[in-house]
Amino acid sequence: TLWQDTPEERYRHMRGYKRYMNRFFTYTFGTTDGIKKDGSGFRHFTAYNNYMYAYTTAANLLSYLNETRFQVDSENYQVFRNAFYAQYIQANDDEVQSLSSAGRNPQNRTNPLSKSSLKTIAIFGGKILGLSTADPIFAGMYNRIYGTDGDFNYTISEDNPSGFFQFNHASAGVFRKSNWVAFNKGFTNNMWGAEIYINQNRYGRYQSYGALEIIYPGDKKSGNGYDDKTWNWNYNPGTTSIRLPWEKLHGERARLDEVQQKRFAGTLNLKNKNSELLTNNHGDYGMFAMDFQELENQGFGISYGSEAHNNTFTFKKSNFYFDDIIVSLASGISNDDTSNSTITTLFQRLDNKGISPIVNGASQSSTGEISFSGDNWILSNYKTGFYLFSENNSLKIKKEVQQTPNQNQTWSSSLDISNNPTETYYTGYIDHGKNPSNKGYEYILMPNSNVAEMQSLSAAIQNGNKPYTVHQKNANAHIVEHKAKDVWGYAFFNSASNLSYGKVKGVNASCLVMTEMNNDETLLVSVVNPDIGFDFHSFNPSIEVFRSITLKGEWSLSQSYDGVSVISSSTTETVLQFSLVDGLAKEIVLNPGTLSTENFEKLGVIIYPNPANNLLNINLSNTDIQVKNVRLIDISGRIIYNNTQPKSINVKNFAKGIYILSIETNNDGVINKKVIIN
Repeated sequence: TLWQDTPEERYRHMRGYKRYMNRFFTYTFGTTDGIKKDGSGFRHFTAYNNYMYAYTTAANLLSYLNETRFQVDSENYQVFRNAFYAQYIQANDDEVQSLSSAGRNPQNRTNPLSKSSLKTIAIFGGKILGLSTADPIFAGMYNRIYGTDGDFNYTISEDNPSGFFQFNHASAGVFRKSNWVAFNKGFTNNMWGAEIYINQNRYGRYQSYGALEIIYPGDKKSGNGYDDKTWNWNYNPGTTSIRLPWEKLHGERARLDEVQQKRFAGTLNLKNKNSELLTNNHGDYGMFAMDFQELENQGFGISYGSEAHNNTFTFKKSNFYFDDIIVSLASGISNDDTSNSTITTLFQRLDNKGISPIVNGASQSSTGEISFSGDNWILSNYKTGFYLFSENNSLKIKKEVQQTPNQNQTWSSSLDISNNPTETYYTGYIDHGKNPSNKGYEYILMPNSNVAEMQSLSAAIQNGNKPYTVHQKNANAHIVEHKAKDVWGYAFFNSASNLSYGKVKGVNASCLVMTEMNNDETLLVSVVNPDIGFDFHSFNPSIEVFRSITLKGEWSLSQSYDGVSVISSSTTETVLQFSLVDGLAKEIVLNPGTLSTENFEKLGVIIYPNPANNLLNINLSNTDIQVKNVRLIDISGRIIYNNTQPKSINVKNFAKGIYILSIETNNDGVINKKVIIN
């Protein structure tokens, strides 16, 4: 602003600059550029991490405004804080991100935010928040990754981030444990999964076809076995794809934003950690699900070949993150391609660790491809463990010297790749065969595993002690129960009713649901609609939708929850309604809806009359028990009466209906009973 003529003009322009930066750090609508409510950063109409180098520029600009009246407001900084943190949580400590989040730049798989930008935001962020130290979130992260910095006035290092993070604006989820990162990604008809340009990412269509990549410590090549110059673009970990020759895999047109026909792909977390950042996104457990049908006639510009997409290509897949294991399922894998096999890739890694994959205890170090039938356990050359159930599929492990087109080489009959570099890779994949019809798979994934762990898992399964149960895996739903944890995951691709297992009896439309039964008999329930409601290149806000979840038995809300209400409740079932928006989860705790009169009387508590017209009397005959608090809760979870030690409640002016009487006693117990007001 020094070129401005007067102090008044400079002041006016700086005020305008502050307004501009505050607007930059607000949430944007639809698929427009900017920050989304789950922390995702959008560019080119979808979550695009490679473009978030803009955050480094923003951090530097805000640092220049430190301790001036033109600094952004605290609430706007906190929006930016979430988005900045999201970039780090999706990468390892060496700044390596997943291939599926690389967009049209598969050669650039690194977090665009540098060590210096992390330090910058930590220091100025602390000042914006009014602290005497650097922002504890970013200072703690910096101290853990790079060592304590004296400029922070803050010496604590954070623990390794752990748990599951949902990013439904990216159709993605992140699971972190110890020092590894699992990144799981899909795409929809409105947010693309790969961007293909005239000379960029020409073979990258499969980047997000249900990708599940384990990112270990270290850089892309030596740490994670990836080199874009020799990578086989048909084999992206976790993806289900039709293995095509280069001339077919190559983008048919100069420009494609790879979308599909379905709009259901996303993630859900359970047991929310109430983290300071990404509060809604972060839980102990999680799940991913994707409904897929390939779309033909994509792209625009110069044509480089005949149509190579296939609208008969379908699948439904899901992954369940139970902390100790990841359970991967698929159903409905089908297409009419009689020339090329359909595959699901488990891993593709450079042979640069000096170790070989192991299958059922035997090392697989020979060059070539070996097929295995039946159930098999595998330990990849990067020590990722898999236990694969056969399902009439063939497991294939190969060691191969790979020479591939570079991602920026346009295919033509005259393209000569003989001078391209070569490197040796190990690849493991499931072969579903040509022209598959309603194929599926089931496997367990254990990152950073070893032979002893895989042998132990195999022995447990062979002895009938499989740690989970797949209750359903078809076109309507994938439903999995973790036995020891009593955690359930439900991927509902359609409405469902009259389910005979678990606590969830049905839903009115597609959604993701997870539950956990707690030791105190309360039930934790988390629900999300991953379909945010966008249209392709949409500028409209996301759409609020309602999902009705029917549970077995009678339950009541433990407290009032925004956007959650009890529609009906009886001894046989409870119907809950969830208002869902922005791909964010709603998590609630439910109490058992009733306790019998007998159980009340064991504590010496008698209530009468029930139903009540005027007075609801509470009689306490056990002198060893004292009532600390009494609440009357309506069917929506709203507390309408709260008092200590009442002998009666005047209900005359309360609306007729069903209520929960919740009584807290001196032994820190809480008993609930359904009462009716007439």
